[in-house]
Amino acid sequence: MVLSNGDNVQVNWGFWMLRGSLRGDVVFVVLLAVAVLCGGSWAQELWPEDSPEEPEDFFDLSLMELLDVEIRSEEPGWFGTQLEQLTFDPYVHGYVSAVYRDYDLNRRREVETFDLHYFNVVVGTRVGERIAAEVLLEYEHGGDDTGVRYGIVDYKIADPAILRFGKFLVPIGRFNEYLSPEYANKLPDRPSCLWRIVPIVWAETGVQLRGQYDLASGWSVNYAGYVVNGLEQPANSDGSVGEGGDIRGMRGNSRDSNDNDKAFGGRVGFEPAREWEFGISYYTGAYTVDGRQRLSIMDVDAEYHKDEWTLRGEYVQSLQETSGDDVTKEGFYVEAAYRLNPYLEPVVRYDQVDLEDPSGHDIKRSTVGLVFYPEPDLHPLFNFKVSQSFVHDDGTGDETSELVFQCVIGF
Repeated sequence: MVLSNGDNVQVNWGFWMLRGSLRGDVVFVVLLAVAVLCGGSWAQELWPEDSPEEPEDFFDLSLMELLDVEIRSEEPGWFGTQLEQLTFDPYVHGYVSAVYRDYDLNRRREVETFDLHYFNVVVGTRVGERIAAEVLLEYEHGGDDTGVRYGIVDYKIADPAILRFGKFLVPIGRFNEYLSPEYANKLPDRPSCLWRIVPIVWAETGVQLRGQYDLASGWSVNYAGYVVNGLEQPANSDGSVGEGGDIRGMRGNSRDSNDNDKAFGGRVGFEPAREWEFGISYYTGAYTVDGRQRLSIMDVDAEYHKDEWTLRGEYVQSLQETSGDDVTKEGFYVEAAYRLNPYLEPVVRYDQVDLEDPSGHDIKRSTVGLVFYPEPDLHPLFNFKVSQSFVHDDGTGDETSELVFQCVIGF
């Protein structure tokens, strides 16, 4: 069956007849071939169309009818053209972040540079009201780093339950899932604890169940639980098992090839009122290539948003088992923003992280910033940001500062 504007021709029955008699009349075969290629009324008279009329909606098709939608060799395009005939609802979005900075605290290095940090493209489609597929294609640092930040398929089982599978942003705290896009973050930088302990932007491959319940008391509860491959610390250069290392370097375990242990976790959020949300998250899984040592991360988050005020913060803690002493890392950030008018929004943030390294120093930083919305009515996700950070301790006992300018747009 062909879903197109031309005539539909079903020739399978005719080919089966020919298969049993290859010594048939040559002229008949030639005429038959011409009729099939032309797709005209002659072939339809030889073999009347016995399939049901072409449906107006692909939801009316059976599985076999869907699989029978042909890729026509005389038409341009291939599988995309085939799927286009089925009338999905595709969309394309994305966001761009361009920055200038004079220091990079997260990497502890002095650098004065312009950077097209992100030009990310989001492509997806909706299939009715219950199914959606979406992928975020990441182009980082002007295209020097490319990849898939996430690629998901969602199936809405019921109103409070969505089954998600693929590579998804890990639901731990609010920042990783909801605030990591630069147009949603109030400042150009991320808190250090969400860089070194919760390794934002953090995506894992697996399966997830999520949803939201509205309670009779006026509260609402949202939840997300998942099973994934999990973080994994690479082996040392000499082939020995690595332990207690940098959590950020454990990302990217898209396929388990060493240890088959699966990590699991989730987040539960509570909204006692429209302005408030509190959440608690947990993650645990083996992180060494031999599967003997585990990594656990706990996150508590809170956010308040009303009128011009936005207040938010998170506390995170991780425990890395080792063959010697376990390593505990912890940190937090608090942030406040006030929208003075449609164009200006000052922001302040304090963040701190203790990595339990031999230096005995904690990373401590205070940041002030300003967001400028040049077109608040036309495009509220288009803005300019400037921030000045005062690094009281960079983790080694040194003080420094960090100036960042950013232009960002979500579209």
